[in-house]
Amino acid sequence: MSAELRIKPTFNDDDLKQAESRLDTIFHADRGTAEGQEAECLIALIQMYERDIDMTPKEASTFAEYLQNWGLRQSDIAKYVGGTPHASHLVKGTRHLTVSMMKALNSAYSMPFDQLMKFAAPPQKEWPASKTA
Repeated sequence: MSAELRIKPTFNDDDLKQAESRLDTIFHADRGTAEGQEAECLIALIQMYERDIDMTPKEASTFAEYLQNWGLRQSDIAKYVGGTPHASHLVKGTRHLTVSMMKALNSAYSMPFDQLMKFAAPPQKEWPASKTA
């Protein structure tokens, strides 16, 4: 009779705690046994989950916090946003990201566009009236 291996992918912190608890119980199981295979799978799942969590920047309410979450400073982004003065205004919150700045930051640091959009200018409600001569 073969043992059925039941592994649940870890998607949240509660699942992680359950997986770690189970791993504590079977950690010293012999390789090749059902529990040994389960332990190897749990180790892999826990490592993947923790790596994904560590690589996801925390939610930021300001661009300065966002940079800090990415481990960057104002000086690191200056060349991608048009120089030191632009970078300073972005960090202070007195300037919004432009599309070209977002493209440059995405290209340089793989920052997701959906996160960068939080720091772009809000869309205009109406198009400006055209000037006719």
